[in-house]
Amino acid sequence: ALVGVRHAKVHFDSVFAAEPYRKSVTTPTLALIHKPAPDVSIYLSHVEGLEQGGTAPNTAANANAQLKPVTAKQNELGVKAQWLDGELVTTAALFEMRQPLAYVDGSSNVYGYYGTRRHRGLELTATGAVRSGTRVNAGLVLLNAQSLNTQDPALQGKVPAGVAERQYTLWVDQHVPQMPGLSAQVGLRGAGRRAVTGDNRVFAPAWTAIDLGLRYTTQWQGQRVQLGLNLLN
Repeated sequence: ALVGVRHAKVHFDSVFAAEPYRKSVTTPTLALIHKPAPDVSIYLSHVEGLEQGGTAPNTAANANAQLKPVTAKQNELGVKAQWLDGELVTTAALFEMRQPLAYVDGSSNVYGYYGTRRHRGLELTATGAVRSGTRVNAGLVLLNAQSLNTQDPALQGKVPAGVAERQYTLWVDQHVPQMPGLSAQVGLRGAGRRAVTGDNRVFAPAWTAIDLGLRYTTQWQGQRVQLGLNLLN
């Protein structure tokens, strides 16, 4: 079992706030870990952390106002495994995160906290060497995100604005055997459609990007030196 606490002090000043914001928060971290096999760990955790508050849009009655920080709470159940003599590490986790939901109230036109944002999902990752000279870093997140306990029925149960319910990354680093020290890299990243409005009337389309890179490792004056060239979309 792991038990920890984090103490944070928040000092925030804004020309749009009547007075400076000062707050101290202590949040817990709890985890239970079980190893059914030497290369496998199963864990259950509860983590709380401080998140920065949002900024009111220009159209709100309290335009540009900075909301107070909030506490986000996340529960997670996962499994971590090592493969290929520990060269490759994979994880799979189910999680739920909750934090206050901010939006512009339809009746008062004031931006504030009026509900709860809940994210439930599955996260898969793989990091390490899959064979000699080939390394990968891959991740997939599948979300079920909802706005709950809202004062506006049009937002109840909808995907919170700014959230994409699918995100993925894949980065492959391949050593070039014909040229010692040189590695070629290719990356794939993207996300599903993203909610633009809290009532889900407008979504931004899904997107995918491909990145390329080269890395050269050498020695200079007894020191290890890496040179990199990346093309990011």
